[in-house]
Amino acid sequence: MTLLEDYYTERVFDDDYKFSPSGTYYAPAHGEYESYIEYAKSLPTYAEPEVYGLHSNAAITKDINETNTNLRAILACKSSGGGGASGDTDSTINALADSILRDVPDVYDVRAAEEAYPVRYE
Repeated sequence: MTLLEDYYTERVFDDDYKFSPSGTYYAPAHGEYESYIEYAKSLPTYAEPEVYGLHSNAAITKDINETNTNLRAILACKSSGGGGASGDTDSTINALADSILRDVPDVYDVRAAEEAYPVRYE
């Protein structure tokens, strides 16, 4: 079965049919324009893996893969010896990590940003 078969089916006209196991994603019942807007507002800001037909562990796997990629990139900076450069590997990696942390923006208050800049469906 393909992912699209879950969406392109006559079953979407059944009010009990859900696109995802959690029931979060479904085709809203026929209604006024505002009912569709309210449904869209009720959806999560960041789609869970289930919306793509994936298990919830897919997000964990993605995060682990991104972390491993970053760590491999940092370790690639490790000197294998020779070249006459002074300094040890740890200080080089620490300097790189400090540089990365300086470039990462501070954590901001998402709730405050959502209140200050609400999404408008107009």
